[in-house]
Amino acid sequence: MATRFKEKSDGSVSLPVLDHPAKSKRKIGPWRAGVLIMVYVLMAAHFVQWMIVGTTISPIEPSESMQTLEQGLLNAGAIFFLGAILATVFFGRYVCGWLCHIVALEDFCLWLMGKFGIRPKPFRARLVMLAPLTLGFYMFIWPSLKRFAIQPGFEAAGLEWPWWLRRTGPFPGLQSDLFVQDYWSSFPEWYIAIPFLLVCGFATVYFLGAKAFCTYACPYGGIFAFVEPAAPVRVRVDHAKCHECGICTAACTSNVRVHEEIKDYGMVVDPGCMKTMDCISACPNDALSIGLGRPSFGAPVLANAKEAHAKSKKKAMRRYDLTWPGEIAAGLVFFVIFIASRGMFDRIPMLMAGGIAAVGTGLSVLLWKMLFTQNARIHRLLLKHKGKLKPAGVAFGLFMIAFWVAALWGGAGNVTRWRAEALHAGVGVPVDAILRPEFAPSKQAEARARDSLAWFARADSIKNGGVGWSLNADDRVRLAYLHAILGDYAGASEELKAVVDEGNPTDGLIFQYLSIHSAAAQIASDAADPADREEIVNRANQEQLDIMRTALDKHPDLNNVRLRLAQSLWNIQAYNPSISYDPAIWDIDDPDITNNPRFILNSGQLLALARDQAGMNETLDRVIAVESDSPGILFEASQLARSIGRSADADRLTQRGIELAHDAPTYIAAARIFAGAGQPADAKRMVSKAIGSRGASRPGVRFEIGRMLHSLGDRDRGYELMYQAAADLDHDPWQYLAVLTALAKIASEGGDTEVLDATVEKMEALVNANPDEPIFHHDLAGFLFNTPRQSEAIAQIITAAELGDRNPLLAERAGQLLGATERPAEAQIWLDIAAERRKNRLSTPELSETQP
Repeated sequence: MATRFKEKSDGSVSLPVLDHPAKSKRKIGPWRAGVLIMVYVLMAAHFVQWMIVGTTISPIEPSESMQTLEQGLLNAGAIFFLGAILATVFFGRYVCGWLCHIVALEDFCLWLMGKFGIRPKPFRARLVMLAPLTLGFYMFIWPSLKRFAIQPGFEAAGLEWPWWLRRTGPFPGLQSDLFVQDYWSSFPEWYIAIPFLLVCGFATVYFLGAKAFCTYACPYGGIFAFVEPAAPVRVRVDHAKCHECGICTAACTSNVRVHEEIKDYGMVVDPGCMKTMDCISACPNDALSIGLGRPSFGAPVLANAKEAHAKSKKKAMRRYDLTWPGEIAAGLVFFVIFIASRGMFDRIPMLMAGGIAAVGTGLSVLLWKMLFTQNARIHRLLLKHKGKLKPAGVAFGLFMIAFWVAALWGGAGNVTRWRAEALHAGVGVPVDAILRPEFAPSKQAEARARDSLAWFARADSIKNGGVGWSLNADDRVRLAYLHAILGDYAGASEELKAVVDEGNPTDGLIFQYLSIHSAAAQIASDAADPADREEIVNRANQEQLDIMRTALDKHPDLNNVRLRLAQSLWNIQAYNPSISYDPAIWDIDDPDITNNPRFILNSGQLLALARDQAGMNETLDRVIAVESDSPGILFEASQLARSIGRSADADRLTQRGIELAHDAPTYIAAARIFAGAGQPADAKRMVSKAIGSRGASRPGVRFEIGRMLHSLGDRDRGYELMYQAAADLDHDPWQYLAVLTALAKIASEGGDTEVLDATVEKMEALVNANPDEPIFHHDLAGFLFNTPRQSEAIAQIITAAELGDRNPLLAERAGQLLGATERPAEAQIWLDIAAERRKNRLSTPELSETQP
């Protein structure tokens, strides 16, 4: 063998390359390239098939597994990822090397660079290599760990759950989500996808070496690398044929020290090995092969290699680019850049943030070397030579300054937004409670709402006085919620108007907008002169119609808003001839909307209001023709059929809905259909199915099952399930209150005094545990007043009115209850307070006192 050395112009010396007379005849690379190209062909075919048919198998992307773990939606991505993990346990990381589209992109970039004479040097860092496993843990382990271990642990220990950490509900059970209509919904837009490919393909390879994204940023690779040591299928060596030439290591694009590992262990043990088999293809003596044997986990060093292994281990420590202090610094740099870039502009996804963080870390290390060593370069590009900066080094330094300015700005925006969202989550009051006229926030909820508003203001774009970027539609919804908490319904309405104009609102959001607008109008009416109130009410009604019209103009697929608008116009015209029903509301050109079963059914509901029998029959025929696969639509259609005397069609639609049912709420809906049709036996059968179905463990669903059993005559079992649901919600005061209130109403209406007393007792315990919530005292007072404990009810309602010191309705209720117990003087005091509060209610507290 002959060793060639070549001295370069800058004084450096190239690594030795050993000549060997033999050449391997095995060419595995082209086969693997063909397989990876076929992966892209199949991806394109998958997309084209969806474009043509309109429905397809859900995306075969491991990240889809997060929906399975959090929501129980079993999709193709989860099945693929599970299969890939199991395959890795036995075969090693073949999926990475042969089936990953990102690896294909990395290999293409490496091949392309090779055509220009660029051979990227691998960046070697130990701590940053833990990033993929950390990201994989966060994506795939953390949700289940929190649900099944951490939350139960907090509850068992009697500890309060941190208000800033989002809870997870009970696992709902698995539900098939293998076929989807909106294939593209979970993918980023093209203007994010292209930079993603550039960062994770070209930039990581150019600056950090082959397979760098896999090594430093891929969470799936982190999971695969964790289980890979168990694989018995490995690259193994025939020592009799091995000449220790090192060509295998030079050929490996996974950055594995193949020649050292086969010498020390007789096989490749590095979990980064992706089974590309480049080393096998390159070996001139056919010494390497894929073989079945002992896994690498716990594999000992070969007896004849122990001394050499000890020496190579010391040498290996010198192969890393950083000392341990440098490793720690690089780990911190990666963390900072990742936190700064993830979600930046509400666009950058986690995987892209990982790629940016990996590249940014490598470049920051290079910047450090350029500043504090004599020589620095990027491939052939000299940045610094013999202590003197080159023009390329100056340009690189300026680029890194801009990079870090952007990173720090992104970090400031993300941190302020995270703080704002955490405070928002910590308010903890459900929207339904806020929309109740007697709602008043506790002092703690009010303070958090003010703080959250202030932090959102800081998170806004620089032109709006913040440090980040413009707030998005979801942020506007949060702002509307916070304004509503503080009683600023006008401010909440303005935020929701922005959502209608700029976002993608749902029917439910528009209905919340209407409720908040009504509350704002009521405040304005209360504060106005009596002579002006009718005008205010009429103007508010017209504005409500305008809100719905605007929403439909911008978002014509809001079918339930369309029905609400039509119903409102139909009802208003009866007493206000100037406002008439306009049938053009239903004149839509988009067949995707007009052929939607929900659109058709809603038009039928309006025809029912008009008692148009012929139109209702036509509507039903259209719904049947569409052949909807939604149980909810089918159940509604069956009710429409029964209302017009088409019992046979009603039975067929109900049965079809039951056949498609997959979860407990659907079976409960079927039970209600049967109960309404006077078929209690079938209703009980549906309830029995609900108890054993997906989602039955959710407290709210379990409560509905209990309510249904109670209505069907099984009162004891019904109460048992409703109490279980309440017990499961005792960690959430607001949900617990809602369930107890519903349970108390059921017991009161059914004359179950014992159950009512037990429920009221639980409400008292809840109020005692949350003494600062005005509405808790209000609701308890309502139940106590209808018992011999009226004096306690008076005390509770007065406490509520005192705590909710800006809500006029609480003061009015106190006056009413006092008047009903023949205490007129005290009653008048509270009624006067209510009147004063109504006058003052238009003004809202300033936020400046809680600026962060």
